[in-house]
Amino acid sequence: MKKELPPVEVLDLPPAERDARIRKQVEFYFSNSNLPRDNYLKNIYDSNDGWVPLTDVASFKRMRQLTQDLNVVREALKESKQVKLNEDGSKVTRVEPLPPVEELMMSKNSLLFVRGIPESATLDQIESFFSDGARFDPKPTVKAVRMKKDKKRQFHGNVVVEVESEETAKAIAEKYGENKLKWNDGSASSSSSVKVEDGSSSSSSEPAFISILTREQFFKKRKEEDAERNKDKMNTDEGAAGGKKGQKRKAERDEDEAGDEDEKPAARPKPEMKPDMVVKVTGLGDNTTREQLKDYFSQLGAQAAWVEFSQGETTALVRLHEESPLSASKVSSSASEQKKELNGKVPELSAITGEEEQKYWQDYLETFEKKQAEGGRGGSGRGRGRGRGRGRGGRGGRGRKMQRS
Repeated sequence: MKKELPPVEVLDLPPAERDARIRKQVEFYFSNSNLPRDNYLKNIYDSNDGWVPLTDVASFKRMRQLTQDLNVVREALKESKQVKLNEDGSKVTRVEPLPPVEELMMSKNSLLFVRGIPESATLDQIESFFSDGARFDPKPTVKAVRMKKDKKRQFHGNVVVEVESEETAKAIAEKYGENKLKWNDGSASSSSSVKVEDGSSSSSSEPAFISILTREQFFKKRKEEDAERNKDKMNTDEGAAGGKKGQKRKAERDEDEAGDEDEKPAARPKPEMKPDMVVKVTGLGDNTTREQLKDYFSQLGAQAAWVEFSQGETTALVRLHEESPLSASKVSSSASEQKKELNGKVPELSAITGEEEQKYWQDYLETFEKKQAEGGRGGSGRGRGRGRGRGRGGRGGRGRKMQRS
């Protein structure tokens, strides 16, 4: 039986504005910014030669807030230049195919990592804030905004903003950087309270400073903060136990643009242990990401369901989707024959077997049952400090302004 969707209030919008927002929302779902990192949507996309049932897209929370009439969605999408419908209007896909992973990875350098946004800010306010040319020079073209949230789905002021180019990201970070730019109430019309400061003090009643960093600056700063935090913990009575907790937290958040997860599919049934489904990948480059690994397996003809990996490690475990065209042993053989590179290196793939395979599934099933008992969705990763699951981000993924739920 199909799970009943929670009710939402439909926005009262003029038809022209409603249709424009429908197009923008769906175009976002299928954009380079969102589709590669949206596991739920990408799995459907990959399994159906790029086509996604319109009913699935229309069921997302942001879409249902715009309309609950499938015919309205169809008519709105007919005017889109980025997505298209099939002949009977039952499915939707991109007009242009998804670019290769190498090209998609280049867009990561066009990210801005922002700290200090008020917790009360909305996604629309944040997008308006960064889109206003009166605030920024150069004026960025905002492609996605991701509000990063914790496990309780609370926003704590950290945002990832994707702009149109690496050059724009670097120029904005260089000019505004840390503690030079102030946040106002987020309204598009109120730009006077956002200004570049000369370092002079301001009263507590004034808007707070925000920090804007490039991806490279952000990870360098976070690495320094983690090192300092772990050093402090090792000097306390908690000792090594605190250090291990810090390492676990770092592993859990190492998907660099991870965000929240406003749009969840129905709870998954309890998985069953299946042989020849898990691949060990060794010899990875330092800059390898989960998205690259998933795309790498797709290029080999397999479908990855879950990647257990932290950025900076050289080894990963990849569990294949139960409907993957290739098994773990077959995709490993295919990789050996093709010698296909990933990030300038040729990784080695091998299917895990025997006790290692049994241990993997035992950990995974224990974690699944524990999360189900706690009222969760059932983890995709494994337990004992090894699961690395994260959600999807802001207006650039589900749980963003363009979010679903």
